[in-house]
Amino acid sequence: MRRLFTLAFLAALGFCLSPSQRAAAQITGFTQPYIQDSFDTHCLLPSNRNIWVHIVAQGSIPPGDSVTVNFNFGDATDTTYKIAAAASMYAYGAHAYTYNGTFTTRIIFTATTGVADTLYTNPATISDTCADVYGYVYRDNNADCIYNAGDIPFKFEMVKITNQTTLAVVYAWTDSNGIYHVELPSGYSYRIEKANLYGYTPSCPPLGYQVVTVVTGTYFESLAYVCNPATNIDLSVTASSWSYRPGFNSTMFVYGTSPNACEPVNTTVTLTLDPHLSYIATWYGMPPTTVVGNVLTWTVTGIDQLHPFISDLYLHCDSTATLGDTLCSTVVIDTPNAPHVDTNTANNGYTVCAPVTNAVDPNEKEVMPKGVGTPGYIQLNTMLSYVVNFQNTGNDTAINVTVKDTLDSNVDIASIHFISSSHPVTISTQPGNVLIFRFDNIMLPDSGHNQAASHGYVMYSVKPKNSLTPLSTIHNSASIYFDFNPAVRTNTTLNTISPVGVEHLTKGNLSASVYPNPANNQLMIEMSGKFKLDIYDLLGRPVVSQPGVDNLMINTVNVPQGMYLIKLSKDGAEMTTRVNILH
Repeated sequence: MRRLFTLAFLAALGFCLSPSQRAAAQITGFTQPYIQDSFDTHCLLPSNRNIWVHIVAQGSIPPGDSVTVNFNFGDATDTTYKIAAAASMYAYGAHAYTYNGTFTTRIIFTATTGVADTLYTNPATISDTCADVYGYVYRDNNADCIYNAGDIPFKFEMVKITNQTTLAVVYAWTDSNGIYHVELPSGYSYRIEKANLYGYTPSCPPLGYQVVTVVTGTYFESLAYVCNPATNIDLSVTASSWSYRPGFNSTMFVYGTSPNACEPVNTTVTLTLDPHLSYIATWYGMPPTTVVGNVLTWTVTGIDQLHPFISDLYLHCDSTATLGDTLCSTVVIDTPNAPHVDTNTANNGYTVCAPVTNAVDPNEKEVMPKGVGTPGYIQLNTMLSYVVNFQNTGNDTAINVTVKDTLDSNVDIASIHFISSSHPVTISTQPGNVLIFRFDNIMLPDSGHNQAASHGYVMYSVKPKNSLTPLSTIHNSASIYFDFNPAVRTNTTLNTISPVGVEHLTKGNLSASVYPNPANNQLMIEMSGKFKLDIYDLLGRPVVSQPGVDNLMINTVNVPQGMYLIKLSKDGAEMTTRVNILH
């Protein structure tokens, strides 16, 4: 039952129960609700909202009984608590909105019997009562400082706005037309600039930022850039996959890019699937140019920072895959020919592994690269790409979906780059490194009615802070809100900045890390998938021979001091290095 009443105060109801009545006492329903909504609307965020709710219980009240109250404030934030059950009950909810929009609050009263009633406030809009600042952010191809035909908008890019007096920083996002929009308190001067240049040079204004003093009204402040081409590029490729289930379909993301946005590069991407996997279809991005057996090849034109290669695949796992096993696939991006020079070929190949399980969690957080081993070791300057996967597994269409993603304090929020999403999305930030992805009117069908269309995702990248020290950790997880339902929490990803003394090896499609070097009592080998380790002394005599999966720790307490040769083998290929054992 859903009702919304105007403000009114109702008399409390009392009940007199006999002993026999008390024995069967229970709440059978709720009636006569009213909502008092005091909402402060202004652009000086946070904007506070206080809600008082009254409701009357039907039936009898057992001694010591309680009622659970849930407030969902419409912005991926909710709170739940219990109140003492009574004939006439009041509940109170307080919340501070940290970004603009129109929000409806939902309140649910639930008795211990499971009986519930749901109420909704009227929509409340945080509107602009101060200064409205907006403008284009674009590549000015004819350098005339005017956004016109032929210019290229920067879509879904961050704009940094700094209060010149308080030094407070807020971020705005451009939309699909390259337009940012922000509401700013009046009486201050603000510096407005693009958060990341990606190889572009400021054009208008020449310093790359606008300074504007706002009072009230509307201000139009655009930012124009010109291309700064370079022949040195750094192509990289990564991939991510869900768990595999024998006899079922799953998904895989393949992503290739270059940090330079002004030098598009023609490339070839090749994905070799695990023998237990086969290609079904492409559900987003570029389909393969050719498919030969379990080898998929893409001929790609013009990869750069703002135009990455993306291909999201449906894969089938055959019924012979063994539960608990790990399936590994390898993706490679070819180094381009002259005049381009790939300055770092170590990230041109990536092995993506996932376990074979009985079931797959459809609401999941993934990081690319996953890094080496359980700690997820990465180099300090590694760009991390995150994917939030979600699926409507309820019994009705989800009208709106909100993803609330709190970034680790060890990443640079100014480096965020939106990559793609399954549906149109609106992006905003909140204090505390919080990203909000709002899929308004997504109309996501439930999996029971349309399994294929019940999925969605959002993907973005971010860099670790340059000041991090070895062994610094980066965690990430997200909360997914389907309409007014409680948050669905994803798993937590982990990456760790590689420790000092790490030997990073690459050869063809193989990559591994050996540390520490020199070693004392332990030697760790990190390598994706199944591999074999052999250690020899300098006379060629075997010292250790052992298989590993993803990571392998060798106890070297009884290994005499000296220099040793390490050989790592996988899929018929091998690579070698040396390690010094010191006690």
